[in-house]
Amino acid sequence: SFTVEDRFCIIDSIMQNIDLEDWSGIDVVIQCCVLMGDGHRLQQLANKVLPHLSQLLVASAPENGNHSSTNNMTMNRRRKQLLSRTMGSLIDAGEIPTVRVINLRRRPDRLLDFMGCAAHKEQLIVVKGPAKLRTRNSLLSGDVRKNDMEGCGDGCPDDDGDFAFDGRCSREELETQVLEHLNGKKGTLANFVKAKWRPSDLKAFDRDARDDFELVPTSMTEKACSLSHIASWMGVESTLSPIGPINRGEYDHEWCRK
Repeated sequence: SFTVEDRFCIIDSIMQNIDLEDWSGIDVVIQCCVLMGDGHRLQQLANKVLPHLSQLLVASAPENGNHSSTNNMTMNRRRKQLLSRTMGSLIDAGEIPTVRVINLRRRPDRLLDFMGCAAHKEQLIVVKGPAKLRTRNSLLSGDVRKNDMEGCGDGCPDDDGDFAFDGRCSREELETQVLEHLNGKKGTLANFVKAKWRPSDLKAFDRDARDDFELVPTSMTEKACSLSHIASWMGVESTLSPIGPINRGEYDHEWCRK
């Protein structure tokens, strides 16, 4: 049978060999990503296409001396129509609500099930939830987006998201996962999750939570769950933050202090 994985394989093959001048083909890939709710590949395609698209639009501007024969003008007009349609498709895709999904690497079936429901029933774009981790000091330093865009090669957790932290491991292995999500910056598990927590704090949300105020040790699975949610909210924050210095009088990362 033709599965969702088969569709992703086809899209991956097309994207690897895509011609940046084939704007009709690019537009088709954009529509396929939208239909499948695939935010990851949509982001990859946008990162590849937008710089080239911007250069073409600048080069074709009349003020840059782009005057030619009637045939070339007709060709340029058709090309601009294709460019405009591609840009419109990217803008339309960007207006579709995007959801971040926390999903373990060892449970790809759950992610595919969610993506199928999100795309076909809810019309959502789906990305993996956890993004790169940033310690409080880096969050409060101001230029968050600039730091995020530097030094992130292929395969590192980005705003686009990564799989959830997996708590079926030792503390040392979870520390390794934290370092991988810090992308070369300094930090430890203790920077994000406390060693103990108070279950009664959940009483407002869980009627079965304990009534006493005793602190209990945080298990590895609880720490991994907390890290996944923290990294997902950091991805949301980074995605919504402007590129460049932040006016701290208008916008601040107060949530990270809590």
